[in-house]
Amino acid sequence: MTIYETIKAAVPVRQAAEHYGLRVNRNGMACCPFHNDRNPSLKLNEEYFYCFGCGAKGDVIDFVARLFDLSNYEAAQRLAADFGISTEPGQAVAVPHKTESDMFVYDAIYYAGDANAGGKTIAINLPNDHEVQAEKGTRRLQLRNVIKAKFDKIVYPIGKILFEPEQQRYLSADAFFWNVTFHEVAHGLGVKETVNGLGSVSSALGNQYATWEEAKADILGLYMVCNLIDKGEIPLISKEAAITTYIASLVRSVRFGAADAHGRANMMCYNFLKNNGAFERNKDGLYHVNYDKVAGVVADWANLILTTQATGNYMFAKEYETNHAVVPEALSADIANVNRGGVPVDIRFEFVW
Repeated sequence: MTIYETIKAAVPVRQAAEHYGLRVNRNGMACCPFHNDRNPSLKLNEEYFYCFGCGAKGDVIDFVARLFDLSNYEAAQRLAADFGISTEPGQAVAVPHKTESDMFVYDAIYYAGDANAGGKTIAINLPNDHEVQAEKGTRRLQLRNVIKAKFDKIVYPIGKILFEPEQQRYLSADAFFWNVTFHEVAHGLGVKETVNGLGSVSSALGNQYATWEEAKADILGLYMVCNLIDKGEIPLISKEAAITTYIASLVRSVRFGAADAHGRANMMCYNFLKNNGAFERNKDGLYHVNYDKVAGVVADWANLILTTQATGNYMFAKEYETNHAVVPEALSADIANVNRGGVPVDIRFEFVW
């Protein structure tokens, strides 16, 4: 096979287009990069592309050549390099394995019956099976109006009660949205198989897995948000907002109780951050965040969680949870204070027709 035949057999046009930044909808349509296209007019199939607007057409090599102003040979070489394809004679063609992971934001339209009782889901990351994730990818759904309602009715009032006035200004609905979003992203990342032959993390940790997985998603979510703020990828919020809102939300989740994996995970997160100086109480008993210490504490807590998962250390996970998934006396008093303030544990939707 020639280099051109090798590349065209290995890389579908749509896959190349997505790899180079085009957003392709479920019908295989995208805005054409070859003219000023406001509505998707470029059709992408496995073997060819065609633009109904400007008439551009061809195979995957033609697409990349036109996109980057390359010769066909240069385009084929670039595709080979970007997709890890050998073009040496006699070498088998390795077709890249493709998974699809996407993220969308929705408004919840209606809740009723059992769905309107108990805790309300604010985001969804499915499937949970790590083998299916590896084979097919994941889908993340953020419920925007539910996230906003929980911030307005729960997180913000908790922050107003517990934090010193100077830091209450950092409580942010946008920060809460990004923290929740990257909590779900973190579920799809991390170690899935132990590094020491104990099998999958979920099987090695057994009944400890759910708590440690929620703890991982929580702290890695904050870690990613703070780093993306530093890189300018998340605008309009500060790291102080992400951190302050995160700690207020820890108290929100702790109120779910020890019967809930989220509750236990957040007890561990709260205690690690508090015990390692990420925040403390001022002379009036209100929370004061030590922003300069948070990055190091977050990294240490993430390292402990990921190491526990990677080694499948069930005995350590169980002992640590027993000792640290607890509500200390001072936090219990904080929760009582929040309860007296009339802050609900969760929201309930009342629809007006």
